[in-house]
Amino acid sequence: MPYNKHIFRLFAGCILQKGYNSYVICDLQRKRIRRIPKTLYFLLETFKNHSLKQIKDSFRHQHDTTIDEYFNFLHENEFGFFCSRQQSRLFSDIDLSFDHPSIISNAVIDINKQSPFSLAHVLALLDDLHCRHIQLRFTGDYTAKELIGLLKSAESYPHNSIDVIFNYSASISIKEILAIYSFPFVSELRIFNVPEKKIKGLQELSENDPIYFHSGGIAESPSALSIENMQLNIRLFSESQKHHTYFNRKLYITAGGEIKNAPQCPEIFGNVQDQKSLRQIAADAEFQKYWRISKEMTDVCGDCEFRNMCIDSRLPKQRSKGKWYHETECSYNPYISKWKGEEGYRTLEESGVTSSIKGIKINRRKLNALNKELWD
Repeated sequence: MPYNKHIFRLFAGCILQKGYNSYVICDLQRKRIRRIPKTLYFLLETFKNHSLKQIKDSFRHQHDTTIDEYFNFLHENEFGFFCSRQQSRLFSDIDLSFDHPSIISNAVIDINKQSPFSLAHVLALLDDLHCRHIQLRFTGDYTAKELIGLLKSAESYPHNSIDVIFNYSASISIKEILAIYSFPFVSELRIFNVPEKKIKGLQELSENDPIYFHSGGIAESPSALSIENMQLNIRLFSESQKHHTYFNRKLYITAGGEIKNAPQCPEIFGNVQDQKSLRQIAADAEFQKYWRISKEMTDVCGDCEFRNMCIDSRLPKQRSKGKWYHETECSYNPYISKWKGEEGYRTLEESGVTSSIKGIKINRRKLNALNKELWD
């Protein structure tokens, strides 16, 4: 191999992630995830500043062909580059520290025709928190004229990005749907309770815009994680190091005006009607209770190779000794590297793993036997 005397260095945005059973490279710049063998992960972690020749010498040249194949794969797929030891010192690791200019970065507002608050008032309160991304969920039956009238309240806050969710009505035409989307601050539309027979036609009429149609109700919106909805970018990856990527800097207002951290949270922090500012609530330690719960602090998630790129909306529960866990399972089992629905998938319990208020237990003998059955 022509680079035998050179060191291989991963690009700063290509980060190795170790799971219980699998290993991946996360390319934050190109937004791609690639599984790699355990042995390649070991080589990259153990021999960071070694030349290919030194690596081969360490194995007494018994695995030269395999080592060449590994580094050819990395080089050809542009995960890194070969350089001299002196050149390698010129490249620093990526800075994964995180901060955000907003007190609240994203908010969810539920609205129905009985909501006692003014949307304009709520938007003004959120603007004071420098909140720049808002999801408006209109429940109940609204005409296009009513929706457009309500959205005009947001025109005073043009810097916001707003996702709009509402129920389908036969009286709303595709032209009116496009008129709702035409507001410059509307970034996405999601329309629910659409008859199955109409979905395909509506999708074809709006295929060039982020307008999505669902047959189920708003409350039934799918939240299960999948490899397709992983969010691979530097901002989220950095945030996930010390924060919960779903609950961090989020604020939720119910249709009745109650203020919460998120829809899943039981704690209520007053009613938005009574507030002239939300700054004191947002600064409350109890309101921020879930903000700093990273995946590393949570059972099962801490063993997952995708822990720094998923937005998991399950509410974590705390044990007396500080460790966190979930009462429901994720759709991915990191102990066997299988997604729900895949051939060979097993639940955590079927894999020999239990996580509850009592603690986490892993039956390694059972788990090892299962992985041998699935992967050998």
